[in-house]
Amino acid sequence: MGKRSFLNRSIPVVLLTAVVLLTSLPCFAQTPEGSVWRLSDDTSIVLMTSAEYSFTDAALTAQLQLFSEELAQKITKSPLPVIDGSVKTAGKHDLCLLLDSRLSVPAEGYRITVSGGRAIVSASDADGLFYGCRDILKQLLLSGAVSGTESSPDVTERSVSLDCGRKYYTVDWIKQLIREMSWNNMNALALHFSEEMGFGIESKTYPWLAGRDGTLGTQAEAVTDSRYLTQEEVAEIVRYAELYHVEIIPSLDTPGHLNYLVKRFNEQCAQKDYSFNYGGKTYTAAAGSEIGNYFHYNGQTAIVQGSRNKAYSMGIDLANETAVAFVKSLIEEYAVFFRSLGCTKFDIGGDELLGWGTSIDWTVPKWKQLDHWKSYAQNRAKAEGKANSADAVEYDAFMYYMNDLYDLVTGLGYTSVRMWNDDALRSADTGWKRVVELNPEIEIWYWTTGANTVQDYVNAGHRVSNILCDYNYYALTFDFFKETRSLFTKSYADRIYSEWSPYVFAPDGSDNLPHGHEAVLGSAFAVWCDHPDLRTEAEVMADILPMLRAHAAKAWDADVSAKRTYAEFAERMQKLGKAPDVNLQIP
Repeated sequence: MGKRSFLNRSIPVVLLTAVVLLTSLPCFAQTPEGSVWRLSDDTSIVLMTSAEYSFTDAALTAQLQLFSEELAQKITKSPLPVIDGSVKTAGKHDLCLLLDSRLSVPAEGYRITVSGGRAIVSASDADGLFYGCRDILKQLLLSGAVSGTESSPDVTERSVSLDCGRKYYTVDWIKQLIREMSWNNMNALALHFSEEMGFGIESKTYPWLAGRDGTLGTQAEAVTDSRYLTQEEVAEIVRYAELYHVEIIPSLDTPGHLNYLVKRFNEQCAQKDYSFNYGGKTYTAAAGSEIGNYFHYNGQTAIVQGSRNKAYSMGIDLANETAVAFVKSLIEEYAVFFRSLGCTKFDIGGDELLGWGTSIDWTVPKWKQLDHWKSYAQNRAKAEGKANSADAVEYDAFMYYMNDLYDLVTGLGYTSVRMWNDDALRSADTGWKRVVELNPEIEIWYWTTGANTVQDYVNAGHRVSNILCDYNYYALTFDFFKETRSLFTKSYADRIYSEWSPYVFAPDGSDNLPHGHEAVLGSAFAVWCDHPDLRTEAEVMADILPMLRAHAAKAWDADVSAKRTYAEFAERMQKLGKAPDVNLQIP
């Protein structure tokens, strides 16, 4: 990520021809199986380098220094020396690191061998070298010795989605989360900063926006919290995450879950006109107007409810040019900001658009009670010359919107764009005839069974990430802490470990994909904050760690539960303890 290309697995750095090194030099011939390596008083960390590599590379040297400091905190008491060397300079008890893109090691994977009294970590990319060093440290913690092994992850993205829209988390807490994620080989953190109760990251274009409004909450007493992350703090988090091989994914959920945004925008134009610029054009919201969505059917209207405060809609009206332009201007600001920090993935939301309140006619699907969306979709399809424009329905307006957001963020340099699955590719209750097709390049966060199976998305050409709520949701709701939990709060570490894997998309096993299926991009564990003050941030961390560790283990190795029981796994986690926390200056 960012300018530190060494950490980008797509730009491998060639350090040394591994085949020549490992076959031509007898002192690296592998010793008999069963041999182990242990730390000695004279152990150094030796990076095997060549003319293609300069030891002054800030990202790699920081990574090695981090490893040395973590070893010191957990085992050696003082940091091991880190030296630029070769097989000729390596001592008998040294830990040797070999990074070469031509090695036959899978992406993010590593190979540990014990040869000539040394331990050698080999990897094809910097991520793999990082995880290999972590394995060395963990083996030493568990048994005091290192044995040869090979390992690589089952899925590319192993992430956490953090709701920092409804609950404020400090920078230090987020850094702790990053350390714990990395300690368990997780590599992506989605900052979900827009929600119905708040906006968790500063907007410099609209400084009146960020904050939280508890009157929009869905549970218990209203608590207003004006704190938010500044853009400078977010930049600090991104730099910190890079060191730990965790990428940050901005998650700005629209067009639903925007009660707070609708309220704040309506306040701006409550007494007088409010104008803003986007795409070279000035948009003006007239005094007294609003941008919230509403049902319109048989000449009647009703607000799309999604919060305790019924005066503010669940989302924006997609037929309202000003509403859509405002949200796009906001997405553009954040997309430009995060891209400047090196981020390449973006979550555009798209879930739970039509709220949880009543609509106009309970006998008609909600999706068919949006006459203004239908008119918009038909008019746009006609203007584009679509022969079947008269077949466009309300749902086509949503398809237009999500495709537009995909074009917007990819045009700003993002290579991965995802949305949630519940409102993607709906047809049974929408009357959708696919006048507007959802762009198949949009990736799918699969969180709930319902309108479609995961195979439906795969068949339509989408890649998917598994964030199935039955296993991977921690939610600050009152029932989460009851003995019997509800649908969205069933997460237990032992169930995640024993029953789930990134290829399990339904709790009854009816909607699984084969192990290793190429359409499975990754997996995620979600932290939701419906009632933000129910737990302190310290309590949240204590609550989620067992579940996060179980999820991470299954994301790295989907079959790990067949190799050791959950009790054995939990014992290992207890021995490993919390992630090391070292005070390292970030370059």
